[in-house]
Amino acid sequence: MRYEWSSGGYDYLQSAGMSPRNAAIAGYIQTFGRKSRATGFRESEPYTILDAACGLCPIMPFLPQDSMSRYIAFDNSQHVAEHIPYKALKCFEFYHLSFEDFFEDERFTVKSFDFVMYLGMYGGYDVYAERLKRLLPYAKEDGYIILEAIEEHIDPVKEIMSQQYPDYEVAAACNIEIHNGAMSHLTRERFRSINLYYKLS
Repeated sequence: MRYEWSSGGYDYLQSAGMSPRNAAIAGYIQTFGRKSRATGFRESEPYTILDAACGLCPIMPFLPQDSMSRYIAFDNSQHVAEHIPYKALKCFEFYHLSFEDFFEDERFTVKSFDFVMYLGMYGGYDVYAERLKRLLPYAKEDGYIILEAIEEHIDPVKEIMSQQYPDYEVAAACNIEIHNGAMSHLTRERFRSINLYYKLS
């Protein structure tokens, strides 16, 4: 089982202590979501988001609903499938799927999302490499990838992106400190690193 989701992990990610993390990610989406790279001016069209291994989508409360035309989220957790709170929203679609099932599902097409998010990355180098290889193509050519990892997983993620995807560059990044050792009995994390990538033209 994913360590984040045991012992109250879902509540943890939606707690006040994690609100800076959630707000920072949402801030990146709102800042870059309607800005044309070519002109620098904001566009009127709502943006589309793919949230991989979404959990209970703690970023959603920080995003204006009218700013999104489609928010696709998938997670293999039965708990998430039963308790995710946004199913009534017109723009929101949740799918109870594993990574492997999502990649094989023909309802979802590559190059169709303004933002592809993989937050709270877990696993190991080989897992990251395989998932990123298959996730990145879902972003539009002028779209963005948002990756977040806890401290011990940051270096492998950055190594994969720099070595295997040299045509991607960091547009914005920050580290969010986890105060008072939140969830330290499970993760021993001190901070999380949030990185927003875009593909060079």
